[in-house]
Amino acid sequence: MSVRFRRFLGLGAWLLVVVGLTALLSVGLAPRTAEAKPEYFSGIGACFACHSAPTPATCQGCHSHGTHSSTAMTGMNVAGATNKTSYAPGEQVSVTITGGHIPSGTATGGWIRAILYDQTMKELVRSSGPTQGIGKCCGNTGYPITLTAPAPTTPGTYTWNVAWYGNKFDKTDAQSGTTVFGPRWTPDSTNPNHGQEIVATNSFTVSAPTAAAISLNPASLTFGTVNTGSTATLTAQIQNTGTATLNVTGIARAAGTSTEYTFGPAAPLTIPAGGSNTLSVTYTPTDAGTDTGSLAITSNASTSPTSLSLTGTGSVAPPPPGQQPAISLSLAALDFGTVAVGSPPAVKTTQIQNTGTAPLEVTGIAPAAGTSTEYTSTPAAPFTVAAGANTTLTVTYTPVDAGTDAGSLAITSNASTSPTSLSLTGTGSVAPPPPGQQPTIGLTPTSLDFGTVAVGEPAGELVTTIQNTGGASLEITGIALCAGTSAEFTWSPGTPLTVASGASAPLSVHYTPADAGADAGCLAIASNDPAAPSAQLAVAGTGGISSSPPPNPQPTIGLTPTALDFGTVVVGGSVSKTATITNLGTASLDVTSIGSCNASSAEFAYSPLAPFTLAPGAQQTVTISYAPTQAGTMAMECLVASNDPATPSVSVNLTAEGVSPSPAGGLNIELKHFRATKKVKIGRQVTFRLDIENEEDSSGELPASLVGIQNGVEVYNETITIFAEPAMEEARWSFPSYTPTAKGKITWIVTIVDDSSRTNQATAITKVKGKKGNGH
Repeated sequence: MSVRFRRFLGLGAWLLVVVGLTALLSVGLAPRTAEAKPEYFSGIGACFACHSAPTPATCQGCHSHGTHSSTAMTGMNVAGATNKTSYAPGEQVSVTITGGHIPSGTATGGWIRAILYDQTMKELVRSSGPTQGIGKCCGNTGYPITLTAPAPTTPGTYTWNVAWYGNKFDKTDAQSGTTVFGPRWTPDSTNPNHGQEIVATNSFTVSAPTAAAISLNPASLTFGTVNTGSTATLTAQIQNTGTATLNVTGIARAAGTSTEYTFGPAAPLTIPAGGSNTLSVTYTPTDAGTDTGSLAITSNASTSPTSLSLTGTGSVAPPPPGQQPAISLSLAALDFGTVAVGSPPAVKTTQIQNTGTAPLEVTGIAPAAGTSTEYTSTPAAPFTVAAGANTTLTVTYTPVDAGTDAGSLAITSNASTSPTSLSLTGTGSVAPPPPGQQPTIGLTPTSLDFGTVAVGEPAGELVTTIQNTGGASLEITGIALCAGTSAEFTWSPGTPLTVASGASAPLSVHYTPADAGADAGCLAIASNDPAAPSAQLAVAGTGGISSSPPPNPQPTIGLTPTALDFGTVVVGGSVSKTATITNLGTASLDVTSIGSCNASSAEFAYSPLAPFTLAPGAQQTVTISYAPTQAGTMAMECLVASNDPATPSVSVNLTAEGVSPSPAGGLNIELKHFRATKKVKIGRQVTFRLDIENEEDSSGELPASLVGIQNGVEVYNETITIFAEPAMEEARWSFPSYTPTAKGKITWIVTIVDDSSRTNQATAITKVKGKKGNGH
């Protein structure tokens, strides 16, 4: 019997022993220890030759190594090879693990474990075949085994490792004492009599992917001033600073860029890594003025699109010495008369005459501000009128609605009197409908009297009916209060409103008196009724005082603003800001306390102190001062407590920062004078003047803040930076002006804190009156 045949027979006998032990255990007999005796391998000569040590370890199966390096079975080898020698970062690396010589007629099955490690011996992945008992070890899938793992993400050269895991009796020939594995056999400290043979794979590289990168040199082109009719050309280099080919797929003018810029070559362009291509841009101004824009260059670079900025100024070349153009119009005004909407447009012409001795360059013809787009003109500028010649300018008027349209065209040229104005006037009219097909408006009733409505009570409401007794649709185009009618009268629905022939529509009018007294007036209802383009609905009502108090009067507290930032304040200085408490309810508001919620900081002070009471609608301005005693930031809530049952307390967030004063020798500012406009009307500007003096020999910058308070509300808060010269005399500064929108006295407070921690503060008063003739 051959050695190989006896090997398979021995494995089968081993399986029978294991099966027998299992059967005995199943009927309650004590188990027997199955030691790996030499006779277990007696039927398998190929195994017996290497696994017949005097005291073999217990083994419940056979390891499929299949790694004897030759038929002499005096050596074993494991090898691993990658499927490629170069990878991109993170790309899957496939490693095939093989054994060496497999004896003829011997299968490679059995229990298999192959392990793949990276270059630091960190395990990446392992493969374990099925556990097989004796008699089944031969016939399973064996070597080669392929394992995969992602390549490193950092470029470089790497060598990974593979391992075969098995029993130590696979390592040493018990008969000859020959070690058959290599020097990297590693015992398994957690599994007696087992270990792994480790070998290195081939080396492979990881290379970063290549990419294109675009750069422009220069990144902008400035053409300067170029005469109309002339050209200027500049170039820029499109450079590929990347490691892959740059594909320029498009070059186009960005939105708003003048067509006076042209360029070449056109895309597509291919630029190799490290290469460049010249882009030429030509500027040909057609009129005077500055032209800015850019070219958008799209490519396969990650920063695409890339912008090339362009700027240039067109100018009209001066005429030769002694020769000047002169412009005149044969008609300086065009009156188109009355033109029916929808009829053919009206056309009129004038002659642009050059009465000078040099060519007249007309660079622009455009509607002046406020001119209707119902006027158009031809030809378009630019064009040239030779000396002594003329060009016809045609203007077309196409009214789209009824009404007078006035305006002008501004004609710019190289004449000394440019721009030249051509006045335009025309009236659009709507042709009346045929007889019997006109709308007719009617109101039922024609007046509404609301009687007495108590102030504060729900609004009174009355309804009139808009009737159309005509033979065409009635178009209500607008409803407005007649002159002098109180805004306490409102209405619904709004306009536009269409009433079909023979139909009607309700118009609801509401009266909400704001105070006691009689109110009367009318509503003007505009329509397309040619006989009554503005029908009037008379309205009247009287505001009265309710005989009973409002139910359940309650105070309601309001606080503005809800946050105050005092900015940076020098230790020893002080900055003040204001908040306004308002009683929005219908009963007296009792403010019981004002203070910080999370700490009692002496750095914040409040004025006036609570308690105090506000009548319904009344306000109280509270001044909050911040005077830091040490450097550092401060943030807290200022709580205002009251008898508002819905909101017993409201808060304003306070933030500030105290800073240490500058060392000796800093600025020492004396605020000499502060003035503001004393009297002003609503809509007119208030101006300010600030005079300071530096008493030290140093210079520097300081903030100056100005706050304005009107009717208990902060209406102005600005900070400017002032610069102090060494030991300077009086210097003057100003704040941005302010335009008041309401009557009442405004108190201005200016504050400067210098380096000596001294706070300079001054006040001024402005009295604001109503506009002249507005009834205030």
